[in-house]
Amino acid sequence: MALAAAMTTGVGGAATTAVPGLDHWPPSTVLVIVAAVTVLGGIVRKLLSAALVAVVVTVVLIAGDAVTGGHIQQGLNLGGLLGLGGGSA
Repeated sequence: MALAAAMTTGVGGAATTAVPGLDHWPPSTVLVIVAAVTVLGGIVRKLLSAALVAVVVTVVLIAGDAVTGGHIQQGLNLGGLLGLGGGSA
């Protein structure tokens, strides 16, 4: 948002003319575009953080399962827990 403010209220309002290609854009439009890009960047950052957490948790569970001899996998086997097969008879 600071970038949007700087581009729209720069020295004499001429900040949009300092960036090539923005000289014909109204300052309010530049503000909206920069704000939208900032919001989208925040959303993408949160999604990437969630994906990273999911990958790390999965790797930790797989490593823990290997160390415990498959007990985590057996504990998380919903098919076996619900009696849908996959369990020993």
